[in-house]
Parts: sequence; C-alpha cells; structure tokens
Amino acid sequence: MAVVRPLWANPTEAAVQMVFEREDTPITVYGLQLTAQAPVTYETRRLTPGSDPVLHLFDADGRQVAVDDNGAGNRAARITYTPAGSGAFRLLVRARNGLSTGGAVIYKDGVPMAPAAAVGGAFVNLANLRAAEEIATAVLPRRGDQNRHRSSHGLYLISNDGLGIDKQATESAGMGPRMAFPDAIAARTVMVAQLIHVRTPQPAPTGDWVVPTVPGGPVRVMRNDVALAGHDPDKDGLGSELERELGTCAALNPRDHRDNHNCAFEARDTDGDGIGDGWEVLGRAHPLGLSQPLPVWGANPRHKDLFIEADFMRRTKQENLDAVKLRMSPAAVREFAVVFGDGLTTDPADQSNNARAVRNPDLRPGISVHIDTGAAALNPDEVTIHGDWGGYTSVDAIQGDKDDGGVTKHTDGTFWKGVRAQDSWKKNMLQARRGIFRYALSYGTGGGSTGEGFTSSYNFLDGRNAVHETGHSMGLDHAAPFSAPQAARGVNCKPNYPSVMNYAFYGDSRFGFSDGRQQPSLNNARLSEFQAVKSPDSPASVRYMDVLSSVYGYQVDQAQGHVDWNRDGQYAPQGTTVPAYANYQPGGDCEYTRHNQVPLKASVTPGAAANGRTSRPPALARIGNRLYAFWVNGGRLWYAYSTSPWDCQEIGTGCGRWQEVRRTDMAADGGVDAERVRVRFNGSSAEQVLVVTIDGSGKIWERRINSAAGGYQWSRREQVPGGVGLGPPSLAATGDGSNVYLVYKNPVHRLMQNRLVTYIGWTGEKYLRVQDGSSSGATFTSNVNASPGLAYTFLPSAPGVKALYGIFAPFTYDVRNGVPVVYAYDETADRWRMTDVIEGAQPLYGRPATAWQPSGSASEYPGRFYLVYPTMAAGNEPGPLAMLMTYKKGPDQPEKVGVRAAFDNAWLLSYGVDLIFEPGADTNLRALFASAFDASGSVKTQLYFRPKADGINDYEYTNYNDWHTLRLGLCRHVTNPAGDISNPIKCRP
Repeated sequence: MAVVRPLWANPTEAAVQMVFEREDTPITVYGLQLTAQAPVTYETRRLTPGSDPVLHLFDADGRQVAVDDNGAGNRAARITYTPAGSGAFRLLVRARNGLSTGGAVIYKDGVPMAPAAAVGGAFVNLANLRAAEEIATAVLPRRGDQNRHRSSHGLYLISNDGLGIDKQATESAGMGPRMAFPDAIAARTVMVAQLIHVRTPQPAPTGDWVVPTVPGGPVRVMRNDVALAGHDPDKDGLGSELERELGTCAALNPRDHRDNHNCAFEARDTDGDGIGDGWEVLGRAHPLGLSQPLPVWGANPRHKDLFIEADFMRRTKQENLDAVKLRMSPAAVREFAVVFGDGLTTDPADQSNNARAVRNPDLRPGISVHIDTGAAALNPDEVTIHGDWGGYTSVDAIQGDKDDGGVTKHTDGTFWKGVRAQDSWKKNMLQARRGIFRYALSYGTGGGSTGEGFTSSYNFLDGRNAVHETGHSMGLDHAAPFSAPQAARGVNCKPNYPSVMNYAFYGDSRFGFSDGRQQPSLNNARLSEFQAVKSPDSPASVRYMDVLSSVYGYQVDQAQGHVDWNRDGQYAPQGTTVPAYANYQPGGDCEYTRHNQVPLKASVTPGAAANGRTSRPPALARIGNRLYAFWVNGGRLWYAYSTSPWDCQEIGTGCGRWQEVRRTDMAADGGVDAERVRVRFNGSSAEQVLVVTIDGSGKIWERRINSAAGGYQWSRREQVPGGVGLGPPSLAATGDGSNVYLVYKNPVHRLMQNRLVTYIGWTGEKYLRVQDGSSSGATFTSNVNASPGLAYTFLPSAPGVKALYGIFAPFTYDVRNGVPVVYAYDETADRWRMTDVIEGAQPLYGRPATAWQPSGSASEYPGRFYLVYPTMAAGNEPGPLAMLMTYKKGPDQPEKVGVRAAFDNAWLLSYGVDLIFEPGADTNLRALFASAFDASGSVKTQLYFRPKADGINDYEYTNYNDWHTLRLGLCRHVTNPAGDISNPIKCRP
C-alpha cells in the first residue's frame, strides 16, 4: 500500500512524516550459555565486501552488557566479556547503518562458529518523538516468500552515539513489533530487522561456513500517535496523524459524502470491507501464537479485501480412515482471484465504471483475494493470494441416516455425510479470525449449494464454481441480488446479464461479474426481433450480439441488429413482437419454467392423501372446465382436478388450486395415461376423458370420465383386450378424437399397439412394426428403462400436416441405446417410419411428454412442438428433465426438434412428466411432473404443476451491477459471525 494523500486532512496543515518504507535485511541473534568468571571473546572476521558489523551482548533480562564496532580493526568488531554469573545470553550482529549490510563469520575465542552471521537491518531516523507516541511496524509481503508470515522481527532504539541499543521489542508469526515511548525524545534512530535465531551455535572447521542469503523484504515503520490525547477519535488503534498519511479515515464525518470511502458511515473501516483499518495496517495481535498478520498477506485498508479459510470436507467414512487431505488447487485460486479482482475486464471505461461501483478508496477496480488453502503458493507472484497460513483443517465426515440427503454407504453398512459449513466453522476456525476471514468447507467433485451468509461450500478444484458460490454468500442470486424481488431473482440465464452468477455464463471463462451496463431490458411475452439490438456497430452491441449468437445459438443479423428470439428462422417485421423463452440456453439449466409452480395439493376427502406423490409418469387431460391430473400411488390410480385458469399475471407462488384429491379402485402399478376423446352416438357427439392403466399383473384397464348435466361421472372399469403390458401406456387421439391409439411394452420390451374407435371399441392388440424395407416390417424392441410416447401433432417431417407420431427409444448395443427417435405413422401401411427430426437427444427414462403450441389464435399452424422427458442417469436411475423444441437456424434451413436444455436445472430429477396446451383454454404450456429427489438428495416423489412451462413470463428483466452488491455483501456476515464481538464494524445496509 503506497502512502497517499489523506482522505480527510486539511491540506494546509503541516505534517510530520509518519510512514517510512524500508527493506528489512536480516540480522542474526545467537543464543549463548556463558560461565561465571570465564572471560569470552567474540569477534567478526571474513566480512563480505561493504559490511560493517556491530556486536551487542545481552543478558537474560535483555540488558546490553557489551557492544562494539570496529574493535577488531578494519571495520571488524570484537567483544571481550567476563560474566558475573552463569546463564543465558544473546549475541546480536547488525550493520552499523543501512549502507553497510552484508555478512561475517563469528569467532568465539579464536574458533569460528556456525552458521555465519547475516549483518543487516533497516534504519529510520526520527525527530521529535512525543511522549506516548508509539513506533509500530508492519511486515509486508515479499515476492516468492511463502513463509514470511512465520518470520520473526525485531525493533531496536539505537543510542544517541549510534552504537548501543537502548530499547528493543520483538514479534513472531509475521507480526511487526511495536515500541512505546512514555517520554519525549528529540532525535533518534530505530532499526527494524528480520531475525535469524541461532539457538545453539556450533564450532566449525576453518572455511566451513556460508553467510546466510536470507533476503530482505519490505517493511513499513510508522509513528503511531494513537495514545496522544484526542488523536484516535474513531478508536481503530491508529492515530489521526498516521491515518492522514496512510489515507484512511481518522474520524466519522457525516458531511463527507465522497463515494470512494466510508468516512461518513464507519470511520474504522475506510474501504468498507468489514475489516477494521487497525487490523489491516498492523495485523491482529493475539496471544498463544494466534496473531493474524494481515499486512504480510496483502491486506490494504484502501482496497477491499476478501479473506477466506478453505477447509476440506470429508464426506465418507473411507476418507476419514484414509485421512484424506485435499486442498484448493492453485489454478482454482488463480481463477478465483482474477474474477474477484475484475481481471477479466479489459476496457478502460468499463474498469473505471466498475471501480466506481466497488468504491475502493484507491480508485482501483476489484476485490483482493486472500485464501488460506493450507498449501504454500508455488508461484512467487501469488504469495498474497493463497498460502499455508495456519488455519486449514480436514473436517471428518459424520455418520448419518440412510434417508438423509447426500449420504454415502460404507462397506460396513453405515451411512456417512459431510459436516455442514455453518456448523464446522465454529469448531475449526480460530476465534482470532472472526471479523476477518469468511469460511468455506469444500470438496473436490460436483458443484455447490450456498445461500447468503458467512459460510459457503463448493468444489474447490473448480475456480468458477468457487466464485459462483462465494458470490451467493455475498448476496448474489442467479439473476439479481437476493434483496431484489423474487420475480427479478428468478430469471436465470438472461442474455442481458453477463455474469458468472448466471448459469448461461457460469462455464464461460470470458465472463466475470456483470457491470450492469449497456444491455437492453427484455420481456419474454413481448420481444422485438426487428432491430432488437440498437446501434449494432457500437462495441457494447457487438459484444451483446456475439453473446446471443455464441452462447444462446440465436440467429442474429450483425449489421441490422435483428434477433430471431422465437427461433422460427425469420425476423418478425418492424412494429411487431413475439413471445419466446429468450433466456433459454441450449445445454443450459435456466429454470424459468418454474415460476408460479405449485405442489399438487388439495382439500382432502376421506381416505385420501394430502399430496400427490408418484414414481410413475403422471397424466393431464381436460374436459369441460376441468383440468384433470392422474397419477399412481400405492398401486392405485389417484386423481385431482382444477377449474382455475392458471393465467398467472405476476411471477409468484401460484394463481390457482387443485381440488378433490381422490384414490380410485383402479389398479395401476404399471402406470397411467389419459386423453380427451370424442364419442359419437345417435347423430351427436360428446367429449370424454379416456383413462388407461396397467396393473401389477400386466392387465390393461380403462375408465372414462363423462361430462353430463349432473356433473362429471366415471364409467365402470373395463379390461382392454390384449396381452400383458409393462410400464406406462401412451395414448393419442387423432382426427376428431374418435380414433385413439394405444402403445405400450410387452414383458420382453417389444412395443405393442391397439386402437380404439370410440363408437365401436378396441380393434385388438398387435405388434408395432417399423419400416425396414420388408413387406412385414420389423418389431421394435425398446430400451428397458424407456416407455413409448405418442403425439398427434405437427412435426418437421411433414410441415403443416397434423399426423400421428411415436417417440420410441430403441434397445441397441451402441450409443443409440435409449436415445428417443421420432417415428411417423403410416395408417394405410400400418407401419412406423423413422425420421431424423430430433437432434441432440439424451437417453430416455420412462415416458416422453409432448405438446403443440400454436403461434397465434387464428389457426393451429404454425407453432412450436415441445418434447420433455426424464433423462437416464447413472445406474439406470431417473435423471434431470430434458426439454427440446422445434426451431430453425435460418429461413433456408430445415426445421428440427432440438436446442436441448434442462427443463429446470441439472438437480431436478424426475420420474415422469406430462404436458398440455389447448388453444382457448391455456395461455402457456402447462406441465405436471413427479420429482424424484428434493434439494438435499432425499427421495421425494412429489407432484408439481407448472403453469408457465414454456418460460414465457410477462416480466421485464434487466441487467444488474454485481459490484454494487459485492461491495455491500463483502462486509455483511464477516464482521461478527458468532455475535460475540463487542462493537463490531458496521456495514452499510
């Protein structure tokens, strides 16, 4: 930290120099045992060129009993001394002044001692020291010195004759020694030096010596006027005159509203990082060797500092037994420091803007990072960024219950999990670090999960994950600060927020924290495609269009600023808008389908359960003004219905409700599907909901819900003719709804099909056959974990023609195994033809869900086809829900079903899902899904309904300045995490 013009001082006030920068070349102190009445002589020989050593002999009480310079002639020193009593003594070897440093060999009674002596010291001439004034020192970092925080230093008051030492003070653990003066002193010299302690010097053969090559490092010597009456109004341990020269706040000044310091709010913390100026300038002294030498770790009271203790979380019993010690990697630390230091910003104007936002008194951007990783920095330029600073701990895993989230089973049958960071720090972080360090309890795989607060947990081998989770702890959500409204916080992946907190930019090393500038606001309900980007030639617009193209895959006209938000291959004309999921990132986890989500709960009828739960795909169907939900629980069919329109006008918790959760007597172990159908009779027709289930023995059953004047009535249960079914069935009504197709697997996973003519009956079970060039076609064997899906819809294989399609996942011995493929049904030939309309799909778990959403209200076509399904995770378990949709890369490009992304995020694992959209009834795509696990990893087969499953929310979202939030969040939570610090640093609200 350079000495700067004060923030608060009167510019006309005469100032005494209070701060001196020096190099603390080392001196050597030998421990001696002398015998009473036995004369002894020590002298210096073999001086290095230019050195002029001075010898000092001190007794056990620290009294100087002998001193000499040049007594042996030609700048060599000699002491002869006869002790009155036996005991411990110290021989100190220093340079006469700052220009005579070097080395020498010490001879005792004519015999050389090893090791040789470093002859050094840094000297400061002081004038007119006032009574009660203190000399304080701070050890500063030295490039490449991994152990400077462990060094010992001495401070010495040189006698008036320039030879003797009148007073001395020492400190260890990287702390700078201090010296107080009760009485005024006119003019004296002080020496500060790094100490080389030789506790037991040994005789050495002639020539067997090497002068120590310990280099000096920077040290700051300060006149601290703190004890002078009225000189420390802010009570931070620094005197007003010293603070004037350091450029820190000396007193609270409510009228000083300059925004680059904290003097008007909390004078003890000039830079507002939550760490007091006194600690940043002098370090935090603590008994028992627990002092915190902040200056040697790079603390600066005029620039915000982020200190973190990064401990390792053992998560298994085996890691306990193996005493595993994993540490944050240097590469991860480096990336972490670059992002927090604003090192990814290269434009000077942007750097200046960010510096104003973070409000560092030194006017530089970014936050300085200092992480105790428990491992020394190997790069000499990183000794203030990370190191082994005495706090690292490997925290043992604890035993848990098998139903706990995140547990691992040991070979002995016990279950183990990692300790929570919010519990670990209270035991494993030194109390001396409270008010300075944040706490991270981390591991070496996966991601993280952190809320705002003092602690965090993340993968500390992944620098961006560490940055992201630490950003959460400092107040940033995925789209806005935690303090922002929920609607603003929930727009993950928004293109106009280029931040590492945003999932769309999280994995892109080009982006750090957002500066909140130069990005237009967006509203997914009304997006202008024509000249969506204004001033397309400006550097900011060029960067923005590059993001839209490279990160989101949008078709962009770089010259005109047009953006194809709805991915239909063309730009909507000037003056029009389109609805689209603008913050949908292919391959991403954008979460914007979750708003207004509600768990399927309802008023409970006798014998019913309060919540919808299932480990099978649910089903949705509408008849009249009722939207029905069907699911399987305990081997029985359950249902509920809703009459709410679910036209949620505001982002929130929901805008409708479900009613009448009931269990039926219909067996449904294998699964359920439902479809609205039309029945013709006596020249008229009526709508029904056809419900088909497969029971535990493989029998297939149907029931229907009829809409009548007296209400909604269920028909009696009837068996569907055919063989044995396996897993969830799939239904699709074609034409006017009177022809219904049913597809399911048989016990050997071959697909079977049946057809219902609603006014006649079922036509009979038969093998589903795909075209293979033969007249008979080939049967289709499904992947064992996948079930078939059907859709009567529009697809790119026959543009503008509504037809029946199947989404089937084959069993193969190659990479196609389980990957869904679209088959088009040829009713005339009774064959299914494979298409290539899907791209980028992942293996399917369970049954896929589909829906068609028209672009407008005038006609069914054009529009968008949606495909959502659970992916298959390791161990043939349910994985995250994948979402695909039709899109075109350009006007002359073929339409495809692709741009796959997570329906929510990678942690929403699901047993199944269903979709519905009906023009005139639905404003948005609706989805009902069964979650497989909750956020902690516990099994939780809860049903959830999403009324905005297409991500099209009528909400205007914009960019945010992360640096503003980080500036405030850096201070919060760190100043007093346990509530046991009296009068802690105050943080801005």
